[in-house]
Amino acid sequence: MSVPALFQAPLTPPPLTVVRERVELDASKMYGREELITAAEAAEYLGRARLGTDSLRQRPLTPSVVARFERIISRGEWQPVPPGLVVTPDGNVINGQHRLQAQVNMGVSLLWYVIRNCPPAMFALLDTDLPRRGGQVLYMSGHAKGTAAGNHLDSAARLFMAVLRQRAELRARAEDPTAIVTSWAMWARTKPSTTEVLDFIGAHPKFDESVQVGDRVRKRSAELRVSQPAVAVLHRMVLDQHPKSEEALNRFLLDQVGEGQMIGGEDPAFVFRRWVGRGMPATEYGKNHRTDRERALMGLGLAWNAFAEDRRLKSISFGPSTPFPALLEHRPRVRSGQAGSSGRA
Repeated sequence: MSVPALFQAPLTPPPLTVVRERVELDASKMYGREELITAAEAAEYLGRARLGTDSLRQRPLTPSVVARFERIISRGEWQPVPPGLVVTPDGNVINGQHRLQAQVNMGVSLLWYVIRNCPPAMFALLDTDLPRRGGQVLYMSGHAKGTAAGNHLDSAARLFMAVLRQRAELRARAEDPTAIVTSWAMWARTKPSTTEVLDFIGAHPKFDESVQVGDRVRKRSAELRVSQPAVAVLHRMVLDQHPKSEEALNRFLLDQVGEGQMIGGEDPAFVFRRWVGRGMPATEYGKNHRTDRERALMGLGLAWNAFAEDRRLKSISFGPSTPFPALLEHRPRVRSGQAGSSGRA
């Protein structure tokens, strides 16, 4: 494919060497270039970011954002993405403080794209553009057929990642009692990067099928609007562990949870639907800190296990730190003289 002249790189591109020395340039003009910055230099830049005048005062650091950049650096995914570090003619840093703090914390040298001689008036225009949300990136990268589908996939993937992260931490705790276990319900405070989500979805090619099941259950449940991410995560986790349970799982989710077919009394799907209709109180005292999709996934896990064991379920309740349950394989018991109500074929 030919590239129009307007968009072609110059025939003699600038050398690709990393700039270390300070080149004398016209101080009245803004320019950008790649520069290698050490951790010590990053600390100096960070100090300039906190000097700000009344008109150039930086916002407070957000620890979760710093932690996200630390994870990017530790995984080797750092890139000198413009605008990167933005410096005014008088040396004030007006963009890049979260990344600088992450670099200082990690104690490494990084290649930055640095913009210098930026007019102070541009400070008000930085970080005001609409960022690409995870769902938009998934759509643009071909993982979803639209931004709405991308948002559903992104939300479900992040919830799935949080549950799997805690399970890995619990396994580590079994070997080392001092190992830290974070609450999977705090997933929103440890947001994975979009790159992590893309890698996760790439490693779970069948997850999109589960997201589609979640969409179908949400549409079938109509007025209840059962959480699509919760259904998708439960569907994938059960099939990953117990592939022979697929027929029973689809019956439980699509027919019983989605449409309320063949259920009543203390059937697990009936109890779950009634619980959702009441606003999904996590305990008898009401909601705790979990988000709606987290409570929905927890309730679905408890209801599925009851269904899988063909037993009655009186209510759904759990505490704020309750770990996600191990999901069971569907093995219905046949009672004397009758088929089990919740696990019937």
